[in-house]
Amino acid sequence: TVASALLANGVHLIGRSFKYHRPRGFLSAGPEEPNALIDVSRDSLRKQPNVKRFVRVVGKHPFLVVLSARLTPVMPFNVVNLAAGLASAPIWPYASATLLGAIPTSLIFAALGSGLGDSLTDKTSLAAAMRNPSIWGPLLALALLSTIATIVRFRRKTD
Repeated sequence: TVASALLANGVHLIGRSFKYHRPRGFLSAGPEEPNALIDVSRDSLRKQPNVKRFVRVVGKHPFLVVLSARLTPVMPFNVVNLAAGLASAPIWPYASATLLGAIPTSLIFAALGSGLGDSLTDKTSLAAAMRNPSIWGPLLALALLSTIATIVRFRRKTD
């Protein structure tokens, strides 16, 4: 059951009382657990404060948020997909920002991989490989892309 899985992973506090905010735990690990009211709906996640703020921002500027996330090299692709779905981003701004953001980063990563492959097959050191323009060029382009996306997002935020 859910209660036994939570107990096995060290979760002992599962809620608080309504009036006095006292801690509530499990009484049993079976299906008869009275404290096991679980809300797994999509709207329950949207009520969390940080998620609310994110949904509001994506609702106002879906294209810019998705584009800046796609141009940021550390943002996993699937996380952006899930976040846009959670925020109910319209399909056309989402799809166009994904297309516009994924193509440059894919080309840059392919160029970086090619440069790394060429440098590492020559048995050069990593320091010598980093001086090669085929490596620092794509890294510089990636940094510029993510910086431009962030600047555009913050500039739109102040307008």
